[in-house]
Amino acid sequence: AFASNKQIAYRMEKQQRVLVVSFPAQGHISPLLKLSIQIAAHGIKVTFVTTEVEDGAFMEPLPEEQSSITLISIPHCVDEDVRNDALKTVETIESIRRVIPVYLEDLIAKINQSDDEEKISCVIADTSVGGALEVAKKMGLEAVAIWPAGAPCLALAAHIPQLLQHEIINNDVCYKFYDLILCNSVYELDSSVSKLIPNALPIGPLLAGKTWPQDSTCLAWLNRQPAASVIYVAFGSSTMASAKQVEELALGLELSGHPFLWVVRPNFMDGSTVKFPDRFKDRVSGKGKIIEWTPQEAVLAHPSVLCFVSHCRWNSTVEGLTMGVPFLCWPYIADQFSNKNYICNVLKTGLELMKGENGITTRREISSKINTLISSDVINSKALHVKEIV
Repeated sequence: AFASNKQIAYRMEKQQRVLVVSFPAQGHISPLLKLSIQIAAHGIKVTFVTTEVEDGAFMEPLPEEQSSITLISIPHCVDEDVRNDALKTVETIESIRRVIPVYLEDLIAKINQSDDEEKISCVIADTSVGGALEVAKKMGLEAVAIWPAGAPCLALAAHIPQLLQHEIINNDVCYKFYDLILCNSVYELDSSVSKLIPNALPIGPLLAGKTWPQDSTCLAWLNRQPAASVIYVAFGSSTMASAKQVEELALGLELSGHPFLWVVRPNFMDGSTVKFPDRFKDRVSGKGKIIEWTPQEAVLAHPSVLCFVSHCRWNSTVEGLTMGVPFLCWPYIADQFSNKNYICNVLKTGLELMKGENGITTRREISSKINTLISSDVINSKALHVKEIV
């Protein structure tokens, strides 16, 4: 069963300093930083650790009022050519998982030997760097895991032993070193799933907040648009698309006839500079705005936003649900497919964009689903109902 709020409050009150360890990716760092800020608000010192991130994008300096949080970056443990090679992602992840626990053991020992009044007594670690929890138990500290994604995927992970027993999977990886596991989820939305997760506590929604440098000019542009008229399109910090898919998406947004705000990172098109269809920007200049990064929470909360075309990573999923915005789901990897099912089949607050035989989602599929979604009173009412719950 889920642990109680009183239980976690009691555990935290006993701590002098908490060490929070994150996997170095935006979808992990953002919610763990938000959790660290909430812990610090209770007078507890926090040391936040991750590996160095490219260009410091995820680790901007915290405001002065967060002086009780210390940010520490572990030097890169992976060669640059490996980090930048999408085909070597597994190698990168495994290198990070090996290095972080070794560094943490030295860091904890150094802090605890030099500061008797603010010794680290608890480690809260991202499950993606579960070795940090093993270090905590080895050093006699309380080990608290945090799952930055949703409860359905956590329930699946918690039942890996049963899946192994019934030979549904043949991988022997599971998490077993935590005293308590936190989940970026909301009990009222996941009560049925909660019964499947032992000793877990939902603490969501942990909204991401500011991580990358943001361009807030889009908010002024949204102010000039009619209420509930804008299609918001964003695929996170790492999703990439082929040149053909970028073309179809651009023409699909144009074909829909609705104003749109489209977040396009410089490397969105297979890691290279995005090229739009001929004269596309000229044709949509009155209706479309293309931007490199947005303050997403503020955008989704804006009354002009009509729906959210999303890759369905958990941070984006939580933000859209919290703001009551219906989804057009376009998952690419990992838990995004589970989150798509959660949105479309469980909560029923969105529709899935389908791919054709060549693996491309066509302009007509995009335009058609946009118009189907916005005309559905059922989906829109369910999205607002979820907002009230969250």
